[in-house]
Amino acid sequence: MAQNTRETALSDLHPEDVGRLMGLLVHDLRNPAATFGANIEFLMEAGSDDPDAREALEDLGLALAEVKRGLDLMSYIGRWLIGEPALMGGDGDLALVLPPLAQELSGFQVELELPEATPLRVLGASAVAEVLRIFLANSKHHVRHEGALLRARVEGEQIIVECVDRGPAMPAELRDAASTLAGQGTIKARPSGRYSRFAGLLAAHAIAESVGARVEYGGEDGAAIFRVIAQRA
Repeated sequence: MAQNTRETALSDLHPEDVGRLMGLLVHDLRNPAATFGANIEFLMEAGSDDPDAREALEDLGLALAEVKRGLDLMSYIGRWLIGEPALMGGDGDLALVLPPLAQELSGFQVELELPEATPLRVLGASAVAEVLRIFLANSKHHVRHEGALLRARVEGEQIIVECVDRGPAMPAELRDAASTLAGQGTIKARPSGRYSRFAGLLAAHAIAESVGARVEYGGEDGAAIFRVIAQRA
C-alpha cells in the first residue's frame, strides 16, 4: 500500500481548506476550555487558606482567558479564509464605544482624543472596536506599561481611528506582510515586526475587511501608529 507523503497531503491545499480546519480546531478546543473555566471558578468559590494556591488559580484563570481570546481570533481568520465575513456588526457611534474600550486592559493606561460634539457613526461599529481591541493588546504586549493613545478624526466619508504607542513602528517593508497569512512568520521573526499573539494583526485585517474598513501601519519608533479606516454610517 502506497504511503501518504507530505507532498501528497498538501498538494491540493487551498485557503478554504485551512479555514475549515481552523474552524474545526476552534470548535474542538472550546469544550475543554469551558471545562477548565468551570473548574477554576468552582475552586475559587470553594476557597482556600493557602495564598499560593489562590494565586495559582488566578494565574490559571488569566492564562485560560488568553487561550479563549486566541480561539476567537482563530475563528475570525478561519471564517475569512473560507470567504465568510470574519465578524459582522451593526452601525454604531464610536464616541460611545471607545471610552469603555479604553478601560478594558488592566494595568494599561489608554488616553482618548476624540473630536468634540461630532458623531462618529461607522458601519460595523463592533467590528471596528474589535480591530482596535487587537491593536491595544499589541501595544500592551510591546510597550508594557507605557500606555497608548486612541485618537479619532473624520475625513469626508471616512472615520479614522489610530492607536499610537511608544514602541517600534512597523517597518515599511513589513506592513503588507502583516495582513497576510504567509507574513505572520515573517513579522514574528523580526523584533520590530510587532507580531500579535494568535496572528492578531491578520485577524484585524480580516475583521476590518468584513465591514468595508481597512487597516494601515505607520508612524516612527517611539510613535508607532496602528490605524483603522472605517466607512461613515
